Amino acid sequence: MVLATVGDDGFPDARVVNLNKVTDVGEFTFYSSSNSKKGADLAAEPRAALCFNWEEQMRQIRIQGVVEF
Repeated sequence: MVLATVGDDGFPDARVVNLNKVTDVGEFTFYSSSNSKKGADLAAEPRAALCFNWEEQMRQIRIQGVVEF
């Protein structure tokens, strides 16, 4: 999936991360090092967006929310 965050410069920043788990209540689990730029961005501004490409259906799935550590 693509994880989009906001950097300390106010610009969006996106990269591919691995989705580890999805719960029945819509919680998405992924891992990123707290020492990475992505970890620092999320610590400073925990709002994020996810995007999944569903190629077979020619669709995208987009999700926005608040990240919890």
